Amino acid sequence: MAMNAPTGVTAETLAAVAAALASPGAVTASDAVLAKASTQGISTTTGLTGYLLEGPAKNLFPVLSPLRNRFTRHPAPIGATAVNWKAITAINAAKVKAGVGEGLRNSVVTTTEVDKSATFKDFGLDDKVTFRAIDAGRGFEDVRAMSTANLLSAVMVEEEKLILGGNTSAIGAPASTTHVDTATAGSLTAATTYDYAVSALTLYGYLNGATGRGAADAPDESGPRTGSHTTGAGKTAFAITWPAVRGAVAYNVYIGTSGGTKYYVATTTVPTYEFTALVGSGNTVNSADQTADALSFDGVIPQISASGAGAYWKDLAAATLTGDNAGGIVEIDAMLQTLWDNSRISPTILTVNSQQAKDMLAKVAANGSTTTLRLTAAVDASGVIRGGLRLGSYLNKFTGSDVEVFTHPYQAPGTILALSEHLPYPNNNVPNPFELEVLREYTQYDWALVARQYEFGVYATECLKVYFPAGCGVITGIKAG
Repeated sequence: MAMNAPTGVTAETLAAVAAALASPGAVTASDAVLAKASTQGISTTTGLTGYLLEGPAKNLFPVLSPLRNRFTRHPAPIGATAVNWKAITAINAAKVKAGVGEGLRNSVVTTTEVDKSATFKDFGLDDKVTFRAIDAGRGFEDVRAMSTANLLSAVMVEEEKLILGGNTSAIGAPASTTHVDTATAGSLTAATTYDYAVSALTLYGYLNGATGRGAADAPDESGPRTGSHTTGAGKTAFAITWPAVRGAVAYNVYIGTSGGTKYYVATTTVPTYEFTALVGSGNTVNSADQTADALSFDGVIPQISASGAGAYWKDLAAATLTGDNAGGIVEIDAMLQTLWDNSRISPTILTVNSQQAKDMLAKVAANGSTTTLRLTAAVDASGVIRGGLRLGSYLNKFTGSDVEVFTHPYQAPGTILALSEHLPYPNNNVPNPFELEVLREYTQYDWALVARQYEFGVYATECLKVYFPAGCGVITGIKAG
């Protein structure tokens, strides 16, 4: 009995089915994807096994924003493009002596007032989730909720970097360089002239790995300071040094043949570098200073490093920290003494890189070639003791106060910051010397649907107010060790 073809099935389809039935051993390309090797009996190699997938996905990334968590967030009471304040920095600037003769009046004191401002800046990030991703993740992960939470975390991490080292104004290249032959043997040619260059990096330049000009100038890196050096007879290496740049945390160095192209060699966090070999390719020096970021607000580093800010600033010129053989560090004590002598203040926190945290502990614990510490270790029943030490704070010997030592996750090696989070002055009207003025708090924006996906962003608008930079300090150019 003949069968009628199903509605909508073409003669070509029926012919293809007939051909497949006539050759039952044939496997199409799509069938091959599902084909398995035959097995005798059934075992795990047959493929009839479940797939145990733990849900939701594990978020294995750090979300560290210590200064954002530490500094007070103050909501702007009205709309504005910037926040402004006036600072009285002296009430007897001329230092008039108080003594006066009987029946006479003294001179009028001089009050020093400075106008301050900080401009609001927007920051944030975008993400997207396709409809298919949401459907495919059902029962395993709420993909849209996960993406939103992770995006907020990413924004907070970038905000922390802005708070620490956002940089509005250009910092410039090193002011000068010096160069000298070194005893270390290298592969340069003796009695030959080489051109070199050095540029300065902001915190973002260091964190994002700026290495000069590739297809375009590297952001957050200055233009170059250039020079030339002719190696002496038998000398195959030379070193250059330069004064540290205020606001810089690292430097890029370049080398080339005389009159030739200078190529990127290395990034250093101290203001010196030894050239031992020629580099013949790679990125070249920036054509212009790219350290000014109009989309960033000034963070802690540029505000307290700025010339004229009144903060303590010291370039160690590639020297290591120095233990004083009395449980202290010479350079830290010099900073604390200067802050007390000039501003009658003690910092509350020292922020350091992990390298300086380790070095500071070694300096405090050492007394010449021996240790100043006597350790008493408890031993448990199995004979296990706990080793290791951590420098949690540093005693300010001029005020008697403890200064917390904190390892910051994004601070570059070679720099120590001292921050005063409390002002000991009466009626100062500054409850928080470091404060984030917030024009708009974190806000999620869901953009218009233009495809089968949700597109959204998390943004905020704020700026950092550092009311008293003169209570802070910077030590830079610190060599490890």
